[in-house]
Amino acid sequence: MKTIIKYSRWGLANRFGNVVVLNINLMKYPYLHDILLKHELLHERNPLKNIRVDYDSLSNLSIIETIIKLKFMLKYPKSLIQFSPIYIYDRRPYLDLSLMIVYIVIFLILVFY
Repeated sequence: MKTIIKYSRWGLANRFGNVVVLNINLMKYPYLHDILLKHELLHERNPLKNIRVDYDSLSNLSIIETIIKLKFMLKYPKSLIQFSPIYIYDRRPYLDLSLMIVYIVIFLILVFY
């Protein structure tokens, strides 16, 4: 199935089945656009493989890339929805399993530390 790339004002970058949705403002930031597109293209339908893709991406994240993403998100606040583990696309809810795991781990650390 061919991957379709669409643009939105919400979020940063997500993949829903064969559709990759990128923030339209990323067109002004080709470096960040290409990094996020490359990451989203690595995702598959298998949620467990997607967790691995996200984990690998986080573990290889440079401080420069992190700063660039944060600056972008602060400049375009609608992209902050990216931190939500529940995302609605095309009137259908999607769960971000990777984010849910991160939030559960943080919660457990806070509760049991």
